[in-house]
Amino acid sequence: MSSSRLKFFLIPLDGLEEGEKLANDFLARYRIVSVRTRYVSKNDENCLLVCVEYVVSGNESSTKDGGAFATKKNGVDYKDALNAEDFRVFCALRKARNQLATERAVPPYLCGSNEHLAEMARKRPRTHSELKSIKGFGDGHIEKYGEIYLKTLEEFVDRSGAEEESTTDGDAEDFLESETIDS
Repeated sequence: MSSSRLKFFLIPLDGLEEGEKLANDFLARYRIVSVRTRYVSKNDENCLLVCVEYVVSGNESSTKDGGAFATKKNGVDYKDALNAEDFRVFCALRKARNQLATERAVPPYLCGSNEHLAEMARKRPRTHSELKSIKGFGDGHIEKYGEIYLKTLEEFVDRSGAEEESTTDGDAEDFLESETIDS
C-alpha cells in the first residue's frame, strides 16, 4: 500500500544554490508524483516555494531525517547502478517520462519503467529500431513514447556532445603520445 505526501521548500532567491541542493537531495530519494513552484515574497525577501508530492509505499522503510522522511526502497538505486554520465541521461529520460505521464494523466511506469530508462541511458538508442533492443519496450511503447525518448536522448547528446568530443580527442592524443612502438 502506498500513500502520497507533500513536502514544501521555501528557498530564498539569494540562497538558491543551497536550496537547490537540498531539494535535489530530497527528490533523489523519493518517487515523485509532481512538483509545483511559485514565486513568493516573505519578509520582503523573494523566494521560490516548491511543493513536492511524493509517494511512500508499504515496502519502504521510513526513518526520520531532519523533518523529512527518508526511504530505503527494496529496488535498484540507479545512482549506484549507472555511471555518472549514464545517470545524468537517466534523469533526463525520467523527467521526460514524468512530463509525458502528467500530460496523459497516467502513472509514469506506463510510459516506461525505470529499468527501461536505465537501459536507454546505457545504450543511447538513436532510432526506433534501436529502441526495440530495450528489453520489454515493445512496439506499443515505441509508437506512443519513442519519439519523446529519442528527442530527449538527442538533446542530451547535443548538450554534452561538445564536451565529450573534446575529452575523447584529448584522451586519444594522450594515448598516442604515451604509446611506444618497439621496432
